[in-house]
Amino acid sequence: MDRCKKHNLVDILMIVFVGVLCGYKSIEQIQFYATLSEQTLKKYLKLENGIPGSDTILRALARIDAKQLEKVFIEYAQETFGKNSAENEVFVLYTAANKTVKSVL
Repeated sequence: MDRCKKHNLVDILMIVFVGVLCGYKSIEQIQFYATLSEQTLKKYLKLENGIPGSDTILRALARIDAKQLEKVFIEYAQETFGKNSAENEVFVLYTAANKTVKSVL
């Protein structure tokens, strides 16, 4: 088993985000999905050291300040989709992802 590989935080967050959007409910399911979809994900993410393991994903998520992530995510969505975009929809989407992450931590 390869250990001590470095993974990009953005890659980890995007894997979790996409996994939640696909309806996966646990980090293990999300990691398994990412492993099966590695070639597709590599088109959009760096994944220099492959797909991180579920333990690595959990450790990364545990270190993130959820309130700060929410703030940054909403700012990004507003800049990307416009201030008049459905802020409530962005918040609902983020809340669903955040609940999934909290339920596995």
